[in-house]
Amino acid sequence: HTRLSDGKETVENAMKKAVDMKLDFYVPTEHNLIHTGWKKTELLIVPGVEITDGLGHFNMFGITERPVGIDGMMMASTLEEKKKQLLSMIEEAVEKQWIVSINHPFLHVWKWHLDEVKLDKIQCLEIINDPTYTYAIEANDRAISFLDALWLDGHKIYGVGGSDAHNLIDERYEGATEPSIAGDPGTYVHCPKLSAEQLLTNVRKGHMIVTRYCEVVPHIYSDTREYLPGDEIIDRKITYAVEISGITEYPRVCLIGNSKEDTLRRIPLQVVKKSGGKFVAEQKFKMEQGSWRWIRMEIRDESGKFLGYVNPVYTGQKESQYHTYGEVKAVWESKKNAN
Repeated sequence: HTRLSDGKETVENAMKKAVDMKLDFYVPTEHNLIHTGWKKTELLIVPGVEITDGLGHFNMFGITERPVGIDGMMMASTLEEKKKQLLSMIEEAVEKQWIVSINHPFLHVWKWHLDEVKLDKIQCLEIINDPTYTYAIEANDRAISFLDALWLDGHKIYGVGGSDAHNLIDERYEGATEPSIAGDPGTYVHCPKLSAEQLLTNVRKGHMIVTRYCEVVPHIYSDTREYLPGDEIIDRKITYAVEISGITEYPRVCLIGNSKEDTLRRIPLQVVKKSGGKFVAEQKFKMEQGSWRWIRMEIRDESGKFLGYVNPVYTGQKESQYHTYGEVKAVWESKKNAN
């Protein structure tokens, strides 16, 4: 966010910091405000907006015009009218093929409260939001857990990171040890040739990895082909390997997916350090064909601090039992409370 909404940087300085962070692309998402132009830059700029209301915040990526419902949402005098406008904007995004991503669903006073939203209208969930923020660690871990609950119910919604940067480079939130800057966390999108069209297409497909402090390169393959995060697996025997660089201490690497009983299953991987400082891990497994199976990778340090999330690969389909955000959240919370 820049001075055009509630950020403190000029657009020019925001771009300079993004270049300093060696970003390839940048999605400006001001609060309820659309950029009509941008400073000249070598980065790929993808138009976006953060729709912002007391009921929740969500990003729209790849917008082509100002969403129709913004004014109605901001002028609404009743809760029901606000809900109507927010839901209509999400419908508009679906119609115009913009990507909708729910932001920081469990963060402090900015939680997501629009339980009525239908999950088949949502493409992404922000699992890591500005990790330097005071309340971020617990809220982000809850978002990762909730995304697992969505996958358990058969919803193919993919995890993204959002730096949500507001501050000047020399500022810190209270209690923070690091600055809040664009590119932390990093969301890596598979793009052999970087363009807005390919970027948005591959975000929709879940070809994404979210990291902090390190670079994560997964290798998911069978005897005949290699898969990307977000792909449907059509082979039975799979090898899931990963290379991790940029850190010095051994990471904890785990594969997480659903079991035959449709509960979460965790598979810790043995990590080996190679010459050059890279860490590697590998696991062979079978993907049961004809039923809903999915598996993702998570990387943390020895203290449990988040380092990386590789979006799931899957096989089969599942007819979802629950269709709205609120329905899945209610079941997920009841299970957590029971445990």
